Amino acid sequence: MSEGGDAMSLISNLLYKQIEKAAPKEEKSTRMGKITSTTGGVFVQFYGEDTPSSKPFKRLGSYNPAVNDTVILTKINGSYVITGKVV
Repeated sequence: MSEGGDAMSLISNLLYKQIEKAAPKEEKSTRMGKITSTTGGVFVQFYGEDTPSSKPFKRLGSYNPAVNDTVILTKINGSYVITGKVV
């Protein structure tokens, strides 16, 4: 590859990084987490986050949550709903 090609690749890489920083972060439609509390609602700590949620999450009626369960949450109408336990 010519030196001009290397410079263009470097510029493209820097531009890509700037665009990534400026672009809004897309929320995932499905996430995993661990149940941290079932007192006053069901609270989850999402994988990759350091602290548990400060708000409780809804769940499907067929799932009975227990602390330390690993669960799947699906984004519905702007919030997450616990759709089940990972076994």
